[in-house]
Amino acid sequence: MGDLVRIKKYNFEGSEVFSYGIVVSPPLECQIEMFPYVNVYNFDTREKQKCYPNSLEIVSHLSP
Repeated sequence: MGDLVRIKKYNFEGSEVFSYGIVVSPPLECQIEMFPYVNVYNFDTREKQKCYPNSLEIVSHLSP
């Protein structure tokens, strides 16, 4: 929690689009979904969104 991350998405043309956010939850696992995820507050949309590990890159790790 508290890590600054870069979120990778794709637009309709297939180009990568990046935005930044803060991780606001510990890694969560759901028996219905196959992969773990975290909730990230996206600075561009100002909303919390569910993100999978393949779409995140840690920019700055929160020190304990």
